Amino acid sequence: MKKWCCGILSLVLALCCTVSLAAVRMPESRGSLTDDADVLSGDVSSAIVDYAEQVEAEADVDVHVAIVHFLDGLDAQTYANRLFEKWDLGKEDVLLLCAAGEDSFATAMGKEAESELGKQNMDNLMYTSSEFANHIAAQEYDAGFAKYFVALNDLINKRY
Repeated sequence: MKKWCCGILSLVLALCCTVSLAAVRMPESRGSLTDDADVLSGDVSSAIVDYAEQVEAEADVDVHVAIVHFLDGLDAQTYANRLFEKWDLGKEDVLLLCAAGEDSFATAMGKEAESELGKQNMDNLMYTSSEFANHIAAQEYDAGFAKYFVALNDLINKRY
């Protein structure tokens, strides 16, 4: 009987450990820029924060950037959507997610931001008009984010 109890207890403990290890880690928001992967230079980080403040003041769009190491088994879009919800972002918010260790990225947006900017337009910023995808794949994070924000600024100027 003791062997059965010990066996069941061991199984329960193993399952609990597996579940806790499988939990997706998501960073806490630190404002417009949360760079948990620490891949951006100070100059680019400051420029992103300054730009986010400017866009909020002029176009009423809140831009957030989250850079993590890994997505813990999720695809980039699912992770971005969950992080958008975790951070309690709103209808005018835009979240650009980048997983530096996986060379993957996605955007999540509130309803008003998506209506105004367009999901397809935001995807195009990552893959074509800014060369963001190529720079991220080459681990050129400063260049990728700099070009992305120039292209985002062009889109926002056209839409607002």
